Amino acid sequence: MTIYKLTNPPSAYYASRTLQWCWCSKPTTGKVRATGTWSNCRETVAMDIKRDVLSNKSKFGLDLKTARILCQISVGSKVGEVGLETIKKQFANKMQRAVNFLNILEAKHDWVLTKLHELKFSIEYDYGAQNIVCMFTGSRKWLRSPHMVSLWLLLLRTGSHKLLWNPKSYADLKKKTTRYLEKTTSTDALYMRVSFPHWNKIMANHVKLFKGFPIERNFNPKKAWNGFDVGNEGIRKLCDGSSLDQDLVARFLEICK
Repeated sequence: MTIYKLTNPPSAYYASRTLQWCWCSKPTTGKVRATGTWSNCRETVAMDIKRDVLSNKSKFGLDLKTARILCQISVGSKVGEVGLETIKKQFANKMQRAVNFLNILEAKHDWVLTKLHELKFSIEYDYGAQNIVCMFTGSRKWLRSPHMVSLWLLLLRTGSHKLLWNPKSYADLKKKTTRYLEKTTSTDALYMRVSFPHWNKIMANHVKLFKGFPIERNFNPKKAWNGFDVGNEGIRKLCDGSSLDQDLVARFLEICK
């Protein structure tokens, strides 16, 4: 894995081991910089793209030509039980399984494959907690709308579940996902249950879905959602038809016929 040094690390300690996300800059001199707010909410993370798109695109350092996002987890008290290096290895293996799951879908539709990158970074807080951070890069298609951001992060967050490990083919991925949805009642499973039947159609028809709908439109509340903010928009709302962007919903329903 490519190794980068992270500047501007997260300033807050997260007590849980929930994955936290934050956009980052294009690497310069081997470094990437966190450019947004750390959050475990996929829709909140999408709001930082709105900030870049609707102001000065390069002002905050977000590269809109490549999906590039940081992911962190707090090791908390676990570091004293098994050791930081062991937790780092477990985290890297978990995230790579998620990438492998996602790559099956991306390869099926000839998308640029999402990749996992290691970061030379650790931060220790006064009470002994440490966070581990990695970076994902992927196709700019994942940035096209808050719904696509939501789907990308959903797949990265759930793809490491043991029921979804190591699919060998798309047919195997479908089989594992169906079993996961039968056995799991988590919130992520709810979002996957609504969106899973449509993954193929969304990815295969990405151009048709967003033709004439540039990223500047898709993240602009005044143009897309009657003034409501982007934080309420995600893949579930597109797939169940409740998105405030009804023009995009109409496109979605058309490709699903």
